[in-house]
Amino acid sequence: MHWQVRAVGAALAGAVILLAACGGGGGSEPTPAPSRLPLTDPRTVPTAVPWDQPPPVRYLPGAPSEVGGEATPTPEGRGECGDRYVVRPGDTLSSIAARCGVSLQDILQANPEIEDPASIFPGQEIRIPR
Repeated sequence: MHWQVRAVGAALAGAVILLAACGGGGGSEPTPAPSRLPLTDPRTVPTAVPWDQPPPVRYLPGAPSEVGGEATPTPEGRGECGDRYVVRPGDTLSSIAARCGVSLQDILQANPEIEDPASIFPGQEIRIPR
């Protein structure tokens, strides 16, 4: 009989906790949680107006577009490259070879420190063979 009283007491305590957690307070309308904000109608929210003309691009000192200082010189009849080429973002050795009018193999032979042709980086200086 003693264990039955404990079981009933535990069941009642559990029911009270469950009702308190679920908000069983008896009102017809549930109280909104204080952390929830009411939804906003998107038609009433102001939006950004598109530019008539976008603002000018400003490069910060040391940005990738300015790495290496001056542009690579362009000699006559040699594509866009001189004896040296500064790698720009998006360049590959193949695209540099095509731009400079030399073969990829020639660039690799002139730059033995490049062990992996896929691992060049912006600002890196590459020798262009004549």
